[in-house]
Amino acid sequence: DALPISLIKGDLFGLQNAVQSLLENAVLYNDSAEKEMRIELIEDESHLKLRISDNGPGISDLDRKKIFEKFYRAKTSRKVPGTGLGLYLAKHIVETHSGALTLLSSEGGRGTQFEIKLPKLEINRG
Repeated sequence: DALPISLIKGDLFGLQNAVQSLLENAVLYNDSAEKEMRIELIEDESHLKLRISDNGPGISDLDRKKIFEKFYRAKTSRKVPGTGLGLYLAKHIVETHSGALTLLSSEGGRGTQFEIKLPKLEINRG
């Protein structure tokens, strides 16, 4: 028996850009001596979810409210070059695909976890 295949429909370059922004942030803004990253793909009946977690310093409550705003940069991120557009564009791209980009809570005050949630493509098999 063949395994069922789940698909999403979208712009390859745009979605790649959104995922790449999250992966780069997980590395660039992580000041841990031993950097860790976890990537999970989760599926439910109607969506595919990609979760990217790291063991960095996390994001403050104040910054969490503004992190997706255009040109916003958290105080702790100012030592890393950037424009403040990465998360803004990633969210815009995902939402253009009828999805959602969410900053999930971190465990124990450290680390960051983002989730991209996209609708699965409905395939008529029959």
